Amino acid sequence: MQKYNRFYNKIVIVPKLKSEPLGIVIVESGWGSMVPTVVLANMCPSGPAARCGHLNIGDQIISINGISLVGLPLSSCQTYIKTFFLKQSI
Repeated sequence: MQKYNRFYNKIVIVPKLKSEPLGIVIVESGWGSMVPTVVLANMCPSGPAARCGHLNIGDQIISINGISLVGLPLSSCQTYIKTFFLKQSI
């Protein structure tokens, strides 16, 4: 998963168990955003995304497993994230 904020880009690997959800809620970044993508809106405190310690609420998610989320509708981004549900890391 690649995240973006206005200061830097960072690649984050989120280790998780197979069939374990990431434990995140995403929303669209909005019309005023420099990069039209999705934003991490909430995390389950016990979920893999929070446990990895490298993601924060408000981070923009640019890509997931090499697939760009830039310019895609929220539903497509959610589908890509759910596609990797059976992977052990994202």
